[in-house]
Amino acid sequence: VPKNVHIATLELAILDMMGNLSGKSIGELIGDIHNPYVSVYQGSRYKELRKMTPEESLDLVALDHEESKAKAIKIRGGVGNQLGTDADNAPGQTEKLIKMTRERFGDDMVLMLDGNGSYSTKEAIRIGRILEEYNYYFYEEPVPWDWYDEQVEVAKALNIKMAGGEEEFRMRAFRWLIANDAFDIYQPDNMYFGGLIRSMQVARMAEVVGKPIVPHMTTGGLGFLYMLHFVSACPNAGKYHEFKLFATKDGNRNSIPIESKTEPFLSEDGVIKVPTGSGLGIVIDPDYIKTHKKVTIW
Repeated sequence: VPKNVHIATLELAILDMMGNLSGKSIGELIGDIHNPYVSVYQGSRYKELRKMTPEESLDLVALDHEESKAKAIKIRGGVGNQLGTDADNAPGQTEKLIKMTRERFGDDMVLMLDGNGSYSTKEAIRIGRILEEYNYYFYEEPVPWDWYDEQVEVAKALNIKMAGGEEEFRMRAFRWLIANDAFDIYQPDNMYFGGLIRSMQVARMAEVVGKPIVPHMTTGGLGFLYMLHFVSACPNAGKYHEFKLFATKDGNRNSIPIESKTEPFLSEDGVIKVPTGSGLGIVIDPDYIKTHKKVTIW
């Protein structure tokens, strides 16, 4: 995965440069524009929320929702340890959270739950049936990400849409998952998987079997921008896409000062207009860039 992130970083820099030279957005460089507007689901602060009681966490989700105005929200189940140990932060906490989230946000809100590999096959199916009872839209990564056969077993046992793939870094793994109908929604991470071009290859494979793509969005860097440009050119993009607010953090967790070349970045009723300026569609503050050192890598 680290090597893929390095490749993705270089690819995005080159695409931004090519876009600025040609006057095209990154989306226009990797495909035709299918989605000039992107509907998002709110998925922010997942590490903080897991440490809180359901009551506390939902207050924070509601606070972020005032900014995003998203029509969909994703919550987190279990401890997210990718070990399949069925551990929860408190007995019965996930079940309580599933019910309270539906009650808090109402029947019209689209809800999803991400297990981050918390569950064994048996427990994943049990939690999935509770999600079905409360009409959740999709169920993400209930068992550890590399438990491929177990994931297929969970998918066959449930009617709720299954989502996953954010941890994958090999093309052959996605070929197996798609061929074996492991998920209903595929989620390559634009960084972990090695860039937008490789991620688009996954999208093409999924398109053949009629499955949508909802890319996983990394929190740091310019993650929301990468997501927007990728989705803009993805012919089989899903209905809602991951959004962790307009956060732009560098490796030291400092904010990266950016400005849009065209319209401001806004989420209007949970819909964001994809930047139409050249490259990434942004200008990074030159004074911020001057604080960094140029490094020669070959």
